[in-house]
Amino acid sequence: MKRFLWVFLLVFLAACVTAGPNKTPDNFVVQAPEHWTKLNVSDCSMYSKEGPFDQYIFIQQRHVSQEFPNARKTLSSRMTPREVSDLFLLEIASDPGVLDLRILETSPAKINNYDGFKAVFTYRVKDGYRFKTMLYGFLLGEWFYGIRYNADVSKYTEEDIRTFEKMVKTLVIKGA
Repeated sequence: MKRFLWVFLLVFLAACVTAGPNKTPDNFVVQAPEHWTKLNVSDCSMYSKEGPFDQYIFIQQRHVSQEFPNARKTLSSRMTPREVSDLFLLEIASDPGVLDLRILETSPAKINNYDGFKAVFTYRVKDGYRFKTMLYGFLLGEWFYGIRYNADVSKYTEEDIRTFEKMVKTLVIKGA
């Protein structure tokens, strides 16, 4: 069961991480939350307090030309925050490993003065585990930046949300 979750987590993250000619230049910094551990995952920044099966914070940077494998679409630097949000949610909804996706909120958001979006949703995986996710994202030039908190619904706490919201406020793009 945990093996399936680990595979699902890796596949889900791989779909969000850049690769090949559009390799991420890693030009963002963020203040890690106290008592959270940075996980050793290549090509991304990921943090967890109790382990990635319970909850994690994932920060991504992806080039707009990178295709979403399930939705078979790409971002465009001319997209509105709403269009970007819609494409991310379409990608998640199109993932065969994601069941019972329920979108609880989508709204415009400011992420350190960048116009972006906030999305909150729940989903289930085949083994029955249920997760809740809060995702912030924005486009800057040819790059998308996203920061998400994902947790088993039984581990999704207001304390962790406050910690995550503080972390979102520390996200800085180098040279921007």
